[in-house]
Amino acid sequence: MSSPLLKPETRDLNRGPYQSTGEVLTTAAHKEIAYLKKFGQPLLPFRREKRPSYKYQLQSPSDYIDNLQRYLSITSSLIPGDSALSRFCIRHPDLHPDNIFVSRSPDSGCKIVSLFDWQHTSILPMFILAGIPQRLQNHGDGISESMTLPPRPENLGEMSEAQRANEEYKYSRRLIHYHYVTSTKECNQLHYAAFTDPLYALRGRLYLYGGSPWEGETSELKTVLIEAAKRWEGITGGGVPCPLKFDAEELREMAELDRSLSRTCRGFGILESMCGIGEEGWVLPGDYQKAVAFMKQLQKDWLAGAQSAQERDEITNHWPWDDMDEEMYL
Repeated sequence: MSSPLLKPETRDLNRGPYQSTGEVLTTAAHKEIAYLKKFGQPLLPFRREKRPSYKYQLQSPSDYIDNLQRYLSITSSLIPGDSALSRFCIRHPDLHPDNIFVSRSPDSGCKIVSLFDWQHTSILPMFILAGIPQRLQNHGDGISESMTLPPRPENLGEMSEAQRANEEYKYSRRLIHYHYVTSTKECNQLHYAAFTDPLYALRGRLYLYGGSPWEGETSELKTVLIEAAKRWEGITGGGVPCPLKFDAEELREMAELDRSLSRTCRGFGILESMCGIGEEGWVLPGDYQKAVAFMKQLQKDWLAGAQSAQERDEITNHWPWDDMDEEMYL
């Protein structure tokens, strides 16, 4: 099936290759705006666990267009002052031990001979690609965040098998995080400078959400735009008027929605962790039947506790762990 973006009226859109950092930051947003103006439809949020926060109401793409245009108004200010951080580079998208082949010999010890699983690789400016690989980072852990060498767990011999495994796992995560950062600082100073820049995370989130396809909500983009407005002086160095304007009612509504989404997503994560469901619904083969049974029973319990026919319909029609027709989101 051909994409609507290949129709004659949209053939003048820039699809790369991109020649500048500015094109990287803006092109996806321009394409999304062009698509939505021609073909955009109101949608429920794709992530069904978020729908209660939107009262199960269809969301208009016009709000997303407005926020994409807000994003485009600030992209020129997101380019780092150090031009080296805008240098285009290629980076492995999913670096972790299973994707690294190592040769071991008595003479040379361990030697990396191959990296594989490159299929989602992008060539982008350094400040966008930078960061600790997802499988190696340990953000949110106090010891890792302090960048101190993690101490070895004590009294492992006195712990139960489960406790010992948990302590060893935490130690391993902390150690990997620590050595990745310290080794990068020593061996790749430009990369280290990129992901320790105070604006690194903010720029990355703006780029990510400013180029995402319409999936029935714009809260993530709007939230990071509000943060950018608050940190505008730090982004620009001062002396540049901020083009982002949010009135008091917008800020109040967004704060209320953020609180609701945070509660919902936190509860969703707890439920998934209880039966071994990981990111994007992944589950170990040995845990699959247990996870299916857990979620079926949970749905029965929620339906039994529903106070109205409307609530039962919402549980039945928007259950996050059921199959879903995704055609409207493609």
